[in-house]
Amino acid sequence: MEKLLFYMKISDLSQKSGVSRYSIHHYLRLGLLPEPQRKNKTMAYYGQEHLERLLWIKRFRDQGVSLYVIQQMLSQNMNPTDLGHEAARLPAVRQGGKNKAIKKKQLIETASKVFSEKGYHRTSISDITDQLGIGKSTFYLYFKNKKDLFFICIDSIFDHLWKEDFERIREEKNFALKLALRGEAFIRVYPRIRDILQMMRGALGGKEDGMATKYNEIYAKLVRPVKRDLQKGMEQGLIRQGDPDLLAYILVGMAEALAYRIHLDDKYSINDAMALMRQYRLLR
Repeated sequence: MEKLLFYMKISDLSQKSGVSRYSIHHYLRLGLLPEPQRKNKTMAYYGQEHLERLLWIKRFRDQGVSLYVIQQMLSQNMNPTDLGHEAARLPAVRQGGKNKAIKKKQLIETASKVFSEKGYHRTSISDITDQLGIGKSTFYLYFKNKKDLFFICIDSIFDHLWKEDFERIREEKNFALKLALRGEAFIRVYPRIRDILQMMRGALGGKEDGMATKYNEIYAKLVRPVKRDLQKGMEQGLIRQGDPDLLAYILVGMAEALAYRIHLDDKYSINDAMALMRQYRLLR
């Protein structure tokens, strides 16, 4: 690489190129972009060559060319600035792409992971297809749009969100601590779960088939383990007798409101929320 003037942060590069920061990092990992000039572990600067390369990649990606094919083009030292000449060869190159027969299951699994990490609104179709090295045209063979895929992924997204907390909660024997761990896990993942709940609530007033049923299923998934814990607590005399189903819905609703407030700004932390929940616990 010739001597380069590094003057852009990744946010500047993303804005100028129209490529998300998530995709830029992915392209760097694949070796599709030159290494930036790193000031330290968390700060790097990019130059004109990075911008030109991104625009080149973006034009091919918009035509449905997979990242695998783009990698092959770069490995053959094709000139990234000679777009017109190489674009004429795309149909032949694309026919040989090894990702042409990608399965629907792979898209769902990858999308579930990306949605759970970034949320619905911050995830683009390119974020998903880039992970698999396929073009957008392949995506549209299986799904109408991002929303169509999102609703198929909802169950998998929920499972992925709670995965890191499952063992810790399952092994906790103390009733009060188990409920506290559930509340802490819910508050932590709330920024990612909020997209799901808001979208489904908004769709309830529309005409989408099965949306009310799916929303009820998702909310029941949140409530079910809390209800189960409450039932055990009542059986053991650790909590006042009452209707565990109704109480579980109340507690989940309170946790959602609390999580919303915590993530609204920096005034409160999860620790503040947990202390308040312990202060107003329903234990005898």
